[in-house]
Amino acid sequence: VQLKRHQEKGTKQDVVTDIFVAWGHKAEKEAPIDVQEIADAFDKLYEEAPKGPPAPPAAQAPMAVPGATAGQLSAATLSTTPQQLL
Repeated sequence: VQLKRHQEKGTKQDVVTDIFVAWGHKAEKEAPIDVQEIADAFDKLYEEAPKGPPAPPAAQAPMAVPGATAGQLSAATLSTTPQQLL
């Protein structure tokens, strides 16, 4: 199963209320899934998901920078939060 942001075909703009779900033509032929079953599965996941704001990322140790002196880049950290990867 593949999940992606849904985009309008004409404008290529993300539709923030929609998710594109794909699982392949062969899989669909062998085991078709009703649209309502897919919606029910997402509703169930939503109900089971933790409520409230997301937990803050764990503290990260400073990363070593080859060739840097003790005072240079001493506070550099590696972050993988999605906002910083875009």
